[in-house]
Order: sequence, then structure tokens, then C-alpha cells
Amino acid sequence: NTKMHSNNTSGYTGVSWNRNKARWQAYVMFVRLGYFNTPEEAHTARQNYIIAHPELGFTSRHGT
Repeated sequence: NTKMHSNNTSGYTGVSWNRNKARWQAYVMFVRLGYFNTPEEAHTARQNYIIAHPELGFTSRHGT
């Protein structure tokens, strides 16, 4: 579990802007979850993935 990087522009851990696709990208570790129109949609997809995969060991504090 790590803190959000200081240069994060989305406001969410695991969500970044993809310049080539001009869309927001969500990821967990090395798993890319897809491209989204808003950072909120990407964050929701990431949270759903984490909930569905408890074996990853993420806690509720992850990214804060």
C-alpha cells in the first residue's frame, strides 16, 4: 500500500491520463483495466476490481 504520488493529476491512485488515447486509464499493479471518459469512471472500475480480488491484499487505506 502506497500513498498517492505528489504529481498525480487525476486525484485518484491508479488513474492516469493517456495522451495517445486522450482518455483516462485505470490500472492495478500491472493490470490495465481500460480507458474511461472521466477519472471518476476509471476510479470506480479500479475500486470494483480491487473488491472483486481480495487476494491482492489492498486495504481501505490504499492510496490515501
